[in-house]
Amino acid sequence: VTLPAGGTSAGNNFGELGAAISGRVFVDADRDGTRDPEDTTGVGGVTITLLDGTGTVVRTTTTDPADGTYRFDNLPPGNYTLVQTQP
Repeated sequence: VTLPAGGTSAGNNFGELGAAISGRVFVDADRDGTRDPEDTTGVGGVTITLLDGTGTVVRTTTTDPADGTYRFDNLPPGNYTLVQTQP
């Protein structure tokens, strides 16, 4: 919103949409650091910690027992780091 000197403005609503970070912990069968079609085994029960840009813990979760997936929803815009704790 640009205002001239002495101008006013009302009714300006700003909304932030919640972002999401998700992924999967899997067994890298060929140890190439990339999830390939043969890397189908998900690892459940792994703790994933989400840190904000200052290194503060925002949330933690555990990967799904069936397929190793995890998800953090409704995050404000920013920089984040994921930390995996080995089971």
